[in-house]
Amino acid sequence: MSLRNLLLFLSCLASLLLAARFSRAQQPALPTDVLLLTSGQEIRGRVLTITPDEVSYLPRPDSVSPASARPDTLRLPVATVFLVRYANGTHEVLATHSPSVRPGTEPLVGLSRAQRQQLGRLDAQRYYHQSGPYWAAFGTTLYLGPLLGLAPTIGISSVPVRARNLAAPPLLADADYAHGYQQQANRSKRGRTWAGYGTATGVYVVLFAALLASLSH
Repeated sequence: MSLRNLLLFLSCLASLLLAARFSRAQQPALPTDVLLLTSGQEIRGRVLTITPDEVSYLPRPDSVSPASARPDTLRLPVATVFLVRYANGTHEVLATHSPSVRPGTEPLVGLSRAQRQQLGRLDAQRYYHQSGPYWAAFGTTLYLGPLLGLAPTIGISSVPVRARNLAAPPLLADADYAHGYQQQANRSKRGRTWAGYGTATGVYVVLFAALLASLSH
């Protein structure tokens, strides 16, 4: 095999391996329910029952001790849980600032500004999965090289996610929710953009190492 063919083969192999690794990393976690507490804490697991006094749930397996054969059922006072977001995307408000609000009503009613923003960020993690920034940075860097590809990568990562690409639920009509959602979507876009740059740079490192190895023989 000629040196040129060897370099092309290594380049394709490195691209496929790194792209596959990134794709696996971008796959969303297994569906779980999320309990948003009035303190701002998020608890992930599977909600079992909700009574007027308490919420019982099973914590997510990776949040319990490895020594435990299976997670134990835990309970929280209803007054400490202001919202439950189920794995199917529905919401249920439990503790609100307005006594007239009942569970199952419009999910933002009675929530504070900080809680609306928090819910927006949480939903962005669930719904925003655009891979375009990754491939744009990857392709540009692979074509121009790590040094020249740095400027386009910075440009791509600094541009906010356009409204049509947010893939957001109708709750974006609320300004506080929209702020949290946009903030998290922008953060995710930056991470994927730089992941694309890093993957392309890794390809160049592999090629450079292969070139040095061939010259040393």
